[in-house]
Amino acid sequence: MSGLDKNRQRNCTVCFRATPQEVQMLEARVKASGMPKGKYILESVLHQKISIAVGKYQSDRMSLELQKLRMALESTDGAEPGQGSRSLTYFSFIL
Repeated sequence: MSGLDKNRQRNCTVCFRATPQEVQMLEARVKASGMPKGKYILESVLHQKISIAVGKYQSDRMSLELQKLRMALESTDGAEPGQGSRSLTYFSFIL
């Protein structure tokens, strides 16, 4: 089967489980939007504002992971000219 997907632009599959009620709600929203289901889900997931509401433990862990990410990006700054600084700018925009 993987040979069939090699020339596709979107060749990765993402799946998740839902209750029958959640599926009905999703189907209703997709139908109301008039978009194909895949496009609706991508638009819904990728173009939302991300808000994080966690306790101290999770925020401390996230802080450590962000520090690791920043150090990794800064260490790759010299690998390709401008690549590291563009990545830092992108991730600072996300945060």
